[in-house]
Amino acid sequence: MNEKFPVPQAERIIGSDKLSNKGTERLSELSGRKKDEDSPIDIPTELQRVFKKSGEVIPRFEVKKTEKDRKIIMLAMESVKAFVRELGKKEFTDLPIENIHYLQKGGVRRSLKKGSTAVGSHSTVLGKVSVDRGGDLQTAITTFHELWHALASYHAVQVSTKGVVEPYRSGFGMKSRDGKKEWFHHIDEGLTGFMTKRFVEEVLEKHPDFKDLIEEKRAAGKEIDTTRQTEMDRTRRVAEVVWEKNKESLKDPEAVMTMFLRAQVTGNVLPIARLIEKTFGKGFFRHVGEKSQPKNS
Repeated sequence: MNEKFPVPQAERIIGSDKLSNKGTERLSELSGRKKDEDSPIDIPTELQRVFKKSGEVIPRFEVKKTEKDRKIIMLAMESVKAFVRELGKKEFTDLPIENIHYLQKGGVRRSLKKGSTAVGSHSTVLGKVSVDRGGDLQTAITTFHELWHALASYHAVQVSTKGVVEPYRSGFGMKSRDGKKEWFHHIDEGLTGFMTKRFVEEVLEKHPDFKDLIEEKRAAGKEIDTTRQTEMDRTRRVAEVVWEKNKESLKDPEAVMTMFLRAQVTGNVLPIARLIEKTFGKGFFRHVGEKSQPKNS
């Protein structure tokens, strides 16, 4: 079952007719539904409640936002919107600032699973972003990165074959219906890293609050971490190889990157999938996805 999905951070819900009793109970618990409510459980409505409630939850380690924090968030958010419009996505719902949480240093890592080294995270189902509040520059960079995942990227939520509510599509990433496998994860992170680099070069380097700081760092030989450099380099290499075999129809590797990015923000992967299959043969798009799985998939 596929149906339009009204929760802002997800554009579709897949498999809502397969929600098990356990899955229904879990969803009701997340949404704060009262046990004595007599109305039938409507899956999109319950997920809307989850989204609304998530903005009210104060995570552990959270720090109170200052006026400067709010300016950083708005700069990152407005930049996400501007880039997304360039890629053909005209309509999306704002993520409320209450759903963007700044945490103490190490707060994101301690909030996630053991062994994580993350300084930022996002939840597709809950519509929530968490970022370690470090220096202004790195905080702005990480905020943009996570907002690109949460706000710019296409999302679909699924009720898995086990009745669990979880992401089905997140940007360019895709999950199997049983929730066990995830394809194109590194491609999705590489695309997000690519856009974060653009944010640094096209927005922060020209902004009065960050321009001098960036110049000082570079003059001192300090690297600016624009996030996911390894994944970005690999994704660009894929784009270069595709372009090299299609020079007669594509201007440069950036044209291939743009096709990847449009798929990430609109959810329409067919143009880039067809190009890859035409270039390398049937089944190669799936092969790329399998090679781009996270370690635990």
